Amino acid sequence: MWQMTQPDRPGEHKAGIQAGAGRERWLPGLRAYLIAFAMALLLPALGIGGAVAWQAIQAYRGAFEGRLQDTARALALALDREIGAYEATLAGLAAAPELDEGAGEAALARFRARAHAIAAAMDSWVVVQGPGPDYAMLLHTLAPAAQPLGSGLRLPEPDAPVPRVFRTGRPAVGSLARGLRSGRQVAFVFAPVTRQGRVIRAIGMALDPARIARLLERHNLPPTAFAVVTDQHDMVVARSRNHARYVGRAAPGWYAAGKVGRTSGFLTGQALEGQPVVLGFATLAAAPGWSIAVSEAAAAYEASWRRPMQALAVGAALALLLGLALALWLGGRLLRPVRALTADAATVTRPGATPPLRAVPMAVAEFETLRRHLGAADATLRLQAAEARAGEARLRTAQAVGQLGVFEYDVARDRFWRSEEQQRLHGLDAGAPQPDLAGYLAQVHPQDRPGFARKIEAAFLGREGVSTVHHVFRFHRFDTGAERWLAVDAEVTERDRATGRALRVNGTTRDITEHQRAVLALAASEERLRLAIEGTGMGSWDLDIASGRLIFSRHVFLMLGRTPPPGGETTLEAWRTHVHPEDLPVLRGAWRQAEQEGSLYHATYRIRRANDGMERWMESYGRFIHAAGATGPRFVGVMFDVTARRQTEERQGLLMREVDHRAKNVLAVVLSVVRLSRNDDPRAFAEAVEGRVAALARTHELLAREKWSGATLRALAEEELAAYRGAAAGRERILLDGPPLRLEASAVQPLSMALHELATNAARHGSLSRPEGQVVLRWRQHEDGRLRLCWSERGGPAIPGPPTRQGFGSRLLRTAITGQLDGTAELDWDEGGLRCTIAVPGTLVSLAAEEQAASPDAAPAPGEMPPAAPALQGVRVLVVEDEALIAEDTAQILAALGCTVLGPAATPEAALGLLGREARPDVALLDVNLAGRSSFSVAEKLASQGVPVVFMSGYSDLGDWRGKAAAVLCKPVTPAEIASALHRTVGRMLA
Repeated sequence: MWQMTQPDRPGEHKAGIQAGAGRERWLPGLRAYLIAFAMALLLPALGIGGAVAWQAIQAYRGAFEGRLQDTARALALALDREIGAYEATLAGLAAAPELDEGAGEAALARFRARAHAIAAAMDSWVVVQGPGPDYAMLLHTLAPAAQPLGSGLRLPEPDAPVPRVFRTGRPAVGSLARGLRSGRQVAFVFAPVTRQGRVIRAIGMALDPARIARLLERHNLPPTAFAVVTDQHDMVVARSRNHARYVGRAAPGWYAAGKVGRTSGFLTGQALEGQPVVLGFATLAAAPGWSIAVSEAAAAYEASWRRPMQALAVGAALALLLGLALALWLGGRLLRPVRALTADAATVTRPGATPPLRAVPMAVAEFETLRRHLGAADATLRLQAAEARAGEARLRTAQAVGQLGVFEYDVARDRFWRSEEQQRLHGLDAGAPQPDLAGYLAQVHPQDRPGFARKIEAAFLGREGVSTVHHVFRFHRFDTGAERWLAVDAEVTERDRATGRALRVNGTTRDITEHQRAVLALAASEERLRLAIEGTGMGSWDLDIASGRLIFSRHVFLMLGRTPPPGGETTLEAWRTHVHPEDLPVLRGAWRQAEQEGSLYHATYRIRRANDGMERWMESYGRFIHAAGATGPRFVGVMFDVTARRQTEERQGLLMREVDHRAKNVLAVVLSVVRLSRNDDPRAFAEAVEGRVAALARTHELLAREKWSGATLRALAEEELAAYRGAAAGRERILLDGPPLRLEASAVQPLSMALHELATNAARHGSLSRPEGQVVLRWRQHEDGRLRLCWSERGGPAIPGPPTRQGFGSRLLRTAITGQLDGTAELDWDEGGLRCTIAVPGTLVSLAAEEQAASPDAAPAPGEMPPAAPALQGVRVLVVEDEALIAEDTAQILAALGCTVLGPAATPEAALGLLGREARPDVALLDVNLAGRSSFSVAEKLASQGVPVVFMSGYSDLGDWRGKAAAVLCKPVTPAEIASALHRTVGRMLA
C-alpha cells in the first residue's frame, strides 16, 4: 500500500520545489486510497447511524428521566392539594367568633368541641396558640379541657411556623417534629386568626406522615420505584415503601445538595438502603422547603439504553471489515494498468521522447485515454515553457512602470524571491540576505500582525477552500523603520497533493500609505460628524433620488422605534408609513418648495413609533445637493424629536390662559368689593375694603397651597379667623368644633367671605367687641348630606333686634351662600348674641383627614393697629418692590409708623447697590418676584449681615425661606399687618 519515491532530478521542475525533494519518501499507494475511500463511504453512514442511535438512546434516557420528574410533579400537586385542604379547614375554623379577642371560656369550649370533631374526621387534632414572645398554648383538642397547656411545639425558633404566621399573616407548614401530647412524629399546618387586619392567634392542625404515605401508595409506582417526601430540614416525612422504617431519618446528603436552588430536576446517588438509584424531584408550593422525589433503581435506568448501544457497535465492526476486504480486492485489480501508465509517463519528461503505445489496450477507459494523450503532452509542455519566458519579461516591465512588487515564497524551505520593486517597498538591499517569513512578520505592526498571520495560516492549510490572501496592514521598513501602509494580494499556486498544504505562494505588494491616510481622515471626520449630530439628539438621512435608496443614521431608527438594520438602509415608502396622514401634505409641500427653489427644507410633523405606537413631534431640515460625478441629485438633512418642546409650549399657553382667566376673575371680585363697600367715612371704607380684599387673598393663598383642589373646613376657619383667635378673660375667644371635612374649590371663596363678614361684624358690634365675648363655630354633615354651620355669639353687648337696614355684609353673606353655593343662610338676632346658620349642598363636601399643620401667626384685624411698644421710631427699613404703586404705598405706611425708609428698590441690583452705599438697615421688606427675577440673592446678602427679612409676596410657597424669614406677609397687605410684623421682628431683635 505504501511505495518509496525517488528524489526529483535537476531540470524536472523549472520553478518549483517539492516538499521532501533530495531524499526518498514513503507515499500511500492506490490500495491505501481505496481503503480510505471505503472508509470515507462507510464512516459517514456509520456516523449518521451512530448519531441516530445515540439520539434514540438519549430519547430513552430523556423519557425515563422525564417520567420520573413528571411523576414527582404530579405527586407534588397532589400533596399541595392535601395541604391546601388543611389550610382551607383551618381558615374556616379561624373565622369562628369563639376565637375573637375577649371570648370567654364557654365560647372556647364550644369551639374546642367543634374543632375536635372536624380534626377527628381527618385523623388529626387542632391546637390554638397565642402571640409571642411565649406563644402560649390556648387550646389542644387532645388534652382534657381542664388540663394546663404548655407553650407550644418543640421546634427550633428560626423554623417555627407559629412565629412565621404572626410575622407574615399567612399560613405556614412546619417541619417534622414529635408532638408533646401525642408522642407522634407529625408536621403542623398553621393559619392566622385575623381580626381587624391583625393576627391575634395561630390555629394549627397536625399533618400525619402516615396519611401522606397512604397518599403516595395510591399512585401505582413500578415495583423497583418508590416515592419519598422530605421537609425543609431534609428529614424523611413519608415514603411509599418502608414508611415506618425511614420516617424521621435524614435524607442522603447528595439529595439535599442537589436540589438547592431548584424547583425540580433529576439526580443520581445511593438510597438509604444502600443501592444506587436515579430520581426525579419537585418542590411543594404549599410548603416551602418541602420536596418529593420518585426514585428508580439505577440498573433499570441503565438497561433502557445499553442494549441499543451494543447492537450499534457490533454492526459497525462488521461493516468496516467488509469494506476493507472489498478495497483490498479492487486495489489489486487497478494496480496493474497504473504501473504501466507510470512507465509511459516517465518518458514524457524527457525532451524529444515519444511515449510508447501499449500493444494491449487498457482495461479501464480512463487509463486508455490517458495513455493516448501522453504523446501530445511533451509538445504542449515545450510550447508552454517558451510562452512562460516571454510572459516573465513582460511582467518585469509592468512592475517597474506600476511600482508593483512581486514575490514568490517557497513554503517548504521558508525562502522568498522578491522583485526589485518588492525589495524597494520594504527597504531591502538587493545584495543582502532575504528575511524569512518570521522576520517579515516581525516588521508588521503588532496590532495588524495576528490577523495577517491567521489569513496566511488559513491559506497555507487550505481551510474551507481558502487559497488567497488579501490584507491591508502597517509595515515598518527594514532600513529606516518608517511606518507604511501596504496591501498584499497572494495566492497559493502549488499544494502537496497528499496533505493539501501549500508548497508555493505567489503574490504582489502595493504601497497605499497616502490612500489609507486619506481614508482614515475621512472616516474620522465622518465619525466626528456622527457624534456631533447624535450628541445633540439629531439623526441624519441621505436619499438618492434616482435609485430611491434611503440611508438613515442609527438615531433616526431609534426615534422611529425600529431596530437599525445593517447599513441603515430603508425606503421612502417605509418612512412614510410612520408619518401622520394629516402631515403628509405638509412634507410634500416643503419638499417641492426646497426642490424647485433650491432653498432650505424645513418641516414640523408627527410620526408614530413602531415599537410602542406613541405619537411624537419631529422637525427636519434638509437640502437638495448635486454632487460631481453622481448619477443624480441627493436629498440630505437632519431631524430631531421636538415633542418635549411642543408639550412645553402647549402647557405654557394653557398656563398663561389660566393665569389670565383667574387674574381677571380676582380683579372682578375686588372691583365688586370696592363698589359695594360704599361708606361715608373714608377710614371705615378703607378698613372694609382692606379687610375684604385680605380675606380674598387668604382664600387664594389657601387654595394655592392645596394646588386649587379645595381645602379642609377647619383650615379655612383657622385661616380666616386667625386675627381674632387667642385667649381673653381666661378662655378662648373663638371655638371651632366639627369633624374633618373637605370643601370643593368652588366653595372655599364664598365660605371664606361669609366667615370674614361674620367675624368683622362680631368685632365691631358683637361678642368680639368685648374681652369676655366668645364665638362658637360648629359644623356637621347631616344624614341628607348637607353641610350645616352654626355661628353663635355670646358675652357681647345686648342686641335690641334685627338691624333697620341691610348692609353690604348681610347682602354678601346671602349672595355668597344662596347665589354661589345654592345654600341657605339664616340670621337670628337673639338678645344674647347673633346666631347664623348656613347650609350648603353635600356635593361640595367630602370626608378628609384632619390637617395637623400649625396655624399661621395671628394677623391683626383689618384696620387694627398693634401696640406702639416697642416704638418703631427711627427704625431703618429697606423696601424692595418692583410695582411702583405698591412700593409708594408701603413707603407711606412705614413713614406713618415713624420708620426711616431705604429705597424703594425695584431690582436686585438696585437693592444690593443701596446696601453698598447706605448704612446697614434694621429690617428689610422684600417682594419675592421682581419682574420675573427672584429677590433671594438680596435676602442671602441681608442674612449674612444679620438683617431680618420680612417677605411680602403673592407666592404661597417660598421653599426654605419660609422657615428662615422673620415673617411672611401675603399680598395684598394692610398697614396693620405691616406694623404687626415689624413690631414682632423688632421686639425679637431687642429681646
